[in-house]
Amino acid sequence: MLVLFTSLCAVMLAGILIKWFCRSRTPVVSFSEWIAVKPIEAEDAAFRFAVASMVSAEETWATYRKLVDYVATRIGDRASMVLRPSYSDVRILLEQGKVDVAFVCTGTYIACSQLGSVELLAVPEFKDDAKYRSLFIVREDSTVNTVADLRGKTFAFTDPESNTGCVVPSWLVSQQGINPEAFFSKIVYTGSHDRSLHAVVRGVVEGASVHSLVYYSFARTHPELKERLRAIWQSEAFGAPPIVVPFSLPTTTKEKLRTVFLSMSQKTPGRAILDGLSIECFRMPEEDEYDSAREIWKATNRLK
Repeated sequence: MLVLFTSLCAVMLAGILIKWFCRSRTPVVSFSEWIAVKPIEAEDAAFRFAVASMVSAEETWATYRKLVDYVATRIGDRASMVLRPSYSDVRILLEQGKVDVAFVCTGTYIACSQLGSVELLAVPEFKDDAKYRSLFIVREDSTVNTVADLRGKTFAFTDPESNTGCVVPSWLVSQQGINPEAFFSKIVYTGSHDRSLHAVVRGVVEGASVHSLVYYSFARTHPELKERLRAIWQSEAFGAPPIVVPFSLPTTTKEKLRTVFLSMSQKTPGRAILDGLSIECFRMPEEDEYDSAREIWKATNRLK
């Protein structure tokens, strides 16, 4: 009886170990879950600041909360930070005038500008003269060395309206006369650039197109993971993700907001917040700096 009991225990233990072994080595990334870090929107708040989630929701909250509070305090209002799980959600809020100001992806600005629903307010200049580009990323041990090598591979896009994470790679592939869905064996939409990077690290996909500045930030904060990645292609530099406001916002409010952003680097608390975002300063925008991105959007039939 003792021998039988011991054998049963051994079998059960072996089963548990096998399940653990398989699970610990099976790469799993959830692309559908959004962590509710805090209540992120108060409907009756006087000042609504939307931030496009170029990184995951929890990272966005931690990174941009201080910026939202700083700006709201300077214009004499209480703040409501608005987060949405997709770029199109933020775009719709802007088009409907349901937010007062937004820090958006370049793609969101291009999409909104087609309808003339938003106005450029300020543009960030990043530290070390870092430029906003699209990077193609693979694992360090991958046999993929060129964009052509990605044919038939699994690939991560971030969001359908992401300039660097979807539109640019779609355009690049289409230049060869091939539809992206036919070029890649499978396309996965991750929802944010940091999730795309994790998906490549964990082997969920074989490559991804990501926002260069997110990649550089990821490399600084996750050096042990950065060593497992490499870039095989980069685009030209595009106009940086801007601060925009709805055209319907009162002119006096727009001017107040513009003054706050443009003077941040000259104020001690503002300087500290910008340092945390790796931003040197905010400056006045130049409309033609978005022309190259707009042409790519037109080439992929996303603009009329």
